[in-house]
Amino acid sequence: MNKNPHPRIFFYDSIGKTVKSMKKLVAVILLLLVVFCGCARTSAGNTAELTQYDWTAALKGGGEARLELDGKTAHLEMSCGGEKEVIEGSYLADETSFVIFDAGAGQNYRFEYAPRGKKLNLTFDGNTIEMKAV
Repeated sequence: MNKNPHPRIFFYDSIGKTVKSMKKLVAVILLLLVVFCGCARTSAGNTAELTQYDWTAALKGGGEARLELDGKTAHLEMSCGGEKEVIEGSYLADETSFVIFDAGAGQNYRFEYAPRGKKLNLTFDGNTIEMKAV
């Protein structure tokens, strides 16, 4: 015996509940994708920009600076008036700074950096220079 006099109404009502549940599920999945994709984009952005180019800058007084970073080593060369200083060695980088381990000099050098497209602000000991991508 059929107790529900309108079985089709019950069927459509349960489909409506299922559709509402699916909409909520899709909304939650989209929200999670936006949150996690946004985090993944920013976590490697600065270090990728830092190593993507070689960098150069004209210094006050006619000097020049050049920074090259590959997957394992960093090379920073500064020259002025025929004199040249080189800091070279393995390095570690995070989103705002990197350290060059210069074994030849027995010294570590920490630099802060802020990439801006094809420009890089490089700071050492409170002094900042703007470098350009080569």
